[in-house]
Amino acid sequence: MEVILGPFHPHLEDALVEETLRYKEEDLLSPLLILVPSNSLRRRIKVLLAEERQLSLLNFHILTFHQLSLRLLKERYGAQVQPLQDNSLLEEILRQIIRMGLPGTAPFAGLEGKAGGCAALWQTLRDLKDGIVNPITALEATRSDLFGEE
Repeated sequence: MEVILGPFHPHLEDALVEETLRYKEEDLLSPLLILVPSNSLRRRIKVLLAEERQLSLLNFHILTFHQLSLRLLKERYGAQVQPLQDNSLLEEILRQIIRMGLPGTAPFAGLEGKAGGCAALWQTLRDLKDGIVNPITALEATRSDLFGEE
């Protein structure tokens, strides 16, 4: 087993494809797991490999931290694992916090009124928490030019 850790950036897509192909060229059936912090990144990597690069990979998995934890729990306990929290309730709490204008919510003003806005924000926050992302590092990344202004 080999573990490679690092932040994902669009310029690293070619390196990810090359590393995946290098690993799979030794044995096409060897298992490969790419673990990512968010579902949006998981979808992006799937599109990159399958659609854009036209790769057909066997025994290949791309999972979020949350999906991996659910699979491990299911494997250990055998039954379908129920989520530990109700996301709709937590999304509503987040919506109300933004509506009340509590400190730190100004950048998210207006998001509570958009369809799926608080759900997407909650998913992002949960993925950052599951990925054990340091809040200071996340804030520095948003302030740098890694992302667009939105």
